[in-house]
Amino acid sequence: MRTLLLAGLLVAPLAAEVFWEPFDDNGHGWRLDDQWRLEAGALRANGLAGQILVVGCDAPSAGDFTATLRAEATPAEAGNWGYGLLYRYDPRRRVGCFVAVGAGHGYGFGRVEEGRFTLVQQGTSGIIDAARPLAVELTVRGDRHALRVGEVLVDVWRDQTSRAGSVGLLVIEGATVRFEELRIESFGVSPAAPGQLGPLPPAAGTQEVVGRADLVAAADWRRQWNQMRRALGEPALPDGLDAVDVAVVALLKDYHLHGRPAPATVLARWLALPGLAAGDGPAGRAALEYWLQYAGRATSAEDIGGQEDFLAGLTWYQEVRARVARSGAGPDAELQARVEAQRARLEVGLMEAERGPRYAAWTALGERVLVLAAGLVEQP
Repeated sequence: MRTLLLAGLLVAPLAAEVFWEPFDDNGHGWRLDDQWRLEAGALRANGLAGQILVVGCDAPSAGDFTATLRAEATPAEAGNWGYGLLYRYDPRRRVGCFVAVGAGHGYGFGRVEEGRFTLVQQGTSGIIDAARPLAVELTVRGDRHALRVGEVLVDVWRDQTSRAGSVGLLVIEGATVRFEELRIESFGVSPAAPGQLGPLPPAAGTQEVVGRADLVAAADWRRQWNQMRRALGEPALPDGLDAVDVAVVALLKDYHLHGRPAPATVLARWLALPGLAAGDGPAGRAALEYWLQYAGRATSAEDIGGQEDFLAGLTWYQEVRARVARSGAGPDAELQARVEAQRARLEVGLMEAERGPRYAAWTALGERVLVLAAGLVEQP
């Protein structure tokens, strides 16, 4: 199977309002005091033990944006020190969000409510060393908050507490932080996300289930995932997407939206459609191996990694595909026998699915997959 690249990646991006702060003067009106000072082309913050200090400026309000912060910290002698961004902050209600990196290769996302900072999601990553110069990037679109360090995706947090607001800097505990640059590309404000995702109304069609934007997100994650694999000396996948990728993205997006995985027979039928056939090479073997594992998880009601986090499902699929790609082999008799045995066990489920109310939607989604796959262009 040929490796393909999304034609949509060449579409011009949305116009963005750019805020750039190199900290060479106070043209943006930073609220300076004894703890926050401009010196030698940087904003220097002197943290205080047991406190979180915040500074704001005259930057425009931001809803959906990508912010890149370049900084370096001198660690505090003790405590859970760190630094980061305050964002989507409403000073009147004193609510907003924050993200920070710091001690012990740690990071965290959190909320600000009535001026109180509460960590909601946190972890560690070996790529984070806040005592050295770091480029911390935060991309916020709707309820999705993605943290990257050095262009590598660290974690994703889902939150829709606040849709837009002010941006500021923060320092935690007694660390001394040298902020060297802040760049914010603002893309406006997303519509409010629904409190609960339910089945799409019949009139909505499949356009809302999966579209070119989802493939752009998948291609972006493929590149980030490949960077991590190469850094670890592990085999990577082609950066472009192919037709099998499109089918898997649609399947996982459907699961993410509706909370129930489609029967494995639905994916099998998609992969057999003219124009989507996986072929006899490694791509074909990868498609069958993934289908077998998907079938096993879906029929045992085990999470397939797409209901809560779309990217987690893609990661599992890419790991399966990378293992198969390493061998370079196509389907063999043993694999075909496993597939046929699984097909036989799923025949009853297929008949039930065909009688179900969502089978027509899955059939239409398969047609949508063909349309999206046709929009891919072969890489030179």
